[in-house]
Amino acid sequence: MKSMTSRILLCFVLFSALICVGCGEPFDPPAVIKTFRFLGIKADPLESAPGEEITFSALVVNSDGSIYEGPVAWAVVGSDALRLEGEVTFNPEDAFLQPDPETPFVWTVPTEDAEGFRLGELDENGILLTIGAAAFPDGNMEKEPIIAYKTFVVSHRAVENRRINPELENFSVRTGGSALRPGDDGVYRTTANKVNIKAHTDPLPNDLTFHWFAGEDEFEPDFGAKQDFEPDGEGAYEVYCVIRKKHYFQQTNNSQTLFSGIDWRSVKITFE
Repeated sequence: MKSMTSRILLCFVLFSALICVGCGEPFDPPAVIKTFRFLGIKADPLESAPGEEITFSALVVNSDGSIYEGPVAWAVVGSDALRLEGEVTFNPEDAFLQPDPETPFVWTVPTEDAEGFRLGELDENGILLTIGAAAFPDGNMEKEPIIAYKTFVVSHRAVENRRINPELENFSVRTGGSALRPGDDGVYRTTANKVNIKAHTDPLPNDLTFHWFAGEDEFEPDFGAKQDFEPDGEGAYEVYCVIRKKHYFQQTNNSQTLFSGIDWRSVKITFE
């Protein structure tokens, strides 16, 4: 494992990821999980001051809809402006390696007087930064990784004024007019062919956007706190909900950049 302190700010290097889609091939519906992919990256807290710790986590799923449990490589790759201008590249070999989901990547934001401080100037609003994450097919680091990026803020803002992540607290699952109860293993089981899932959140749903995903060909997201799920046949399914809260970062040139606070959960349902 590479040193977090010595490597994490040195990743302005060699690797960039391109996604190719064959000419004329239709895109899969975004909510239907058919490929190995990132569904979300979270920075907690979303806004931190120099010297504080940030915990980064990723929601990655396999092509069968199950949660990826392999290694993830992380690197803070600089300001968001550099990434948007195409000047940021990311080499997973030079990044901090998170071996599994149970060992989160925790980064200490350098203080401004630290040797090698490369984040950029912290003006009144702070600075919008980008972290890159790479996940490896089948957990095999010899294979070409997939890469995703997440923006977050480093600033001197008072704690009570900081932009925050929303919280997806739990789910309730109903079939017909009846509430289902999960088993000891946390799995909901039903003999019905359709369920309604409700996400319980803080803040209230009108402040959030909802993004639902499932490994089911006919899955159609409802884009609200409630989601109907009617799979094509019996079996075990995992349904994911990713919630986002909009924030805006004021750039020094008076333009604003949209970025989001994020949280997620999944619910396991077996149709018998």
